[in-house]
Amino acid sequence: MPRSLCRMRRSRALDGDRRNPLNRTIATAMLLVLPGAASSFTLPGSEEDAQAAIRTRRAASVAAINRGEYEQAAALTTEDAAFLVDKSPLLEGRAALLGVLQEVRRRGSHRELEMEALRLEVSGTLGYEIGRCCFRVQAQPGDPVGIVAGKYVDVWRREPDGQWRIAVHAPSEDPALPGASPSS
Repeated sequence: MPRSLCRMRRSRALDGDRRNPLNRTIATAMLLVLPGAASSFTLPGSEEDAQAAIRTRRAASVAAINRGEYEQAAALTTEDAAFLVDKSPLLEGRAALLGVLQEVRRRGSHRELEMEALRLEVSGTLGYEIGRCCFRVQAQPGDPVGIVAGKYVDVWRREPDGQWRIAVHAPSEDPALPGASPSS
């Protein structure tokens, strides 16, 4: 997918100072969502190492989804992961995510996903990622392929095995741009 699809949807609210109130709010929410996780254990490595590991895991997740290897993508989430999708019930657990991904596979509606991190912060065993995403979808075989753009917040947690996995995924769809064609 051309990189320009997400760039034309770039959220100005995420640009600017790294110490903005949004960062503090998300960090506070992480502590509320995952109480005690940050103090349960510590593993060696720098913040840069953790960020690099998360970026690698993100790339692996997107690649697996784009290949239709949904089991592999789901394995990059925690067993107790929460998925907070707009206008949908809360999905809890890796198995619930896998069920949704398998339904996507059955319908054949997913075509291609792109995710771009705009901000990635790590502290101890928790990290958060704010970014934008675009994916191509097709409601029915033979229908035109449309583009859905949005943004996301992911909470990453380093598990006891040392691997970073997504503990909370919260995407939201952007409103359509005035005059934009759904398949452009």
